[in-house]
Amino acid sequence: MGRKRNERIYVMVTEKEKADIIQKMKNTGMNNLGEFIRLSVSEKPVINVDINIIARLLYELNKIGVNLNQIAKTANITQGFYPTDIEEIKNCIRAINSMIDKLNIWIKKYLKGV
Repeated sequence: MGRKRNERIYVMVTEKEKADIIQKMKNTGMNNLGEFIRLSVSEKPVINVDINIIARLLYELNKIGVNLNQIAKTANITQGFYPTDIEEIKNCIRAINSMIDKLNIWIKKYLKGV
């Protein structure tokens, strides 16, 4: 059986265009230029995922979870909540909602038109 891909396309680009294409490929985490180009022109989206944003969101959500666990532990020990505990819980919930909103904005930005 012959090669599945037996047609070639030659495209001339400037040095800067080539560097830009390679950088975009690297930004997606891919390392195969041919596969990146095929995906870029296909129906499938090529998404530039900024892992730093996701890592930061996960870090912040983990910190919020730790805070909530500390509040729950205090409530179990003292058998009650203090007004400051309730306010801290509200702040944690607001922070979680803020992180979710940021994630939704990011998803819409990178997945628009998909």
